[in-house]
Amino acid sequence: MLCVIISIGSRGGCMSALQICQCIVLLAGAFALLSFGVGVKLVSTIERLNMTIDRSNQTIDKANIMIDDINYKLDMINRPFEAISSFLSPFGKTRRKRK
Repeated sequence: MLCVIISIGSRGGCMSALQICQCIVLLAGAFALLSFGVGVKLVSTIERLNMTIDRSNQTIDKANIMIDDINYKLDMINRPFEAISSFLSPFGKTRRKRK
């Protein structure tokens, strides 16, 4: 509709149907190019986001493996102490309460 305002302001007369259609097609093309540019930017942003999510998932997986390894090693270290503790306790692992 910008074309209609410019045309009326410069000539002072009415536009033909062909000129109106050309203005509509021009505006539609400009909107399509703008939408396409926004769409391309959106797609590239989504791709970067997916890459970031993949990297964070890999980091979380590595951290989970390290934590499992640490837990396993702590269990292995704790077993001898539990064996010694149960051997040295006076009643073994189960203690009875006195009445």
